[in-house]
Amino acid sequence: MIVVGEYAWALWLAGPVVATALAALWVWWRGRPARVPRPKKAMAEHRAYLDALRQTAAAHTTEDESSRVAAKARRSPSVARQARSTVSR
Repeated sequence: MIVVGEYAWALWLAGPVVATALAALWVWWRGRPARVPRPKKAMAEHRAYLDALRQTAAAHTTEDESSRVAAKARRSPSVARQARSTVSR
């Protein structure tokens, strides 16, 4: 018959050993390199990347300028102009 008192040290040690083994397994699993994509998927992602690079800044500046003009028009002439903040957002 097995006496629990004789193996109490093994039961006490089993918790940290199992937890360490599970953590090592999890770190190994998360640290694997990403799979190599299929050629068609890789080409489609590359094409989307190049299309994003082709977009000119001029298309975006017209929207930015219109919002700046609208913001300036809303400012009350009686309010003194304040220095720009150095805090970046």
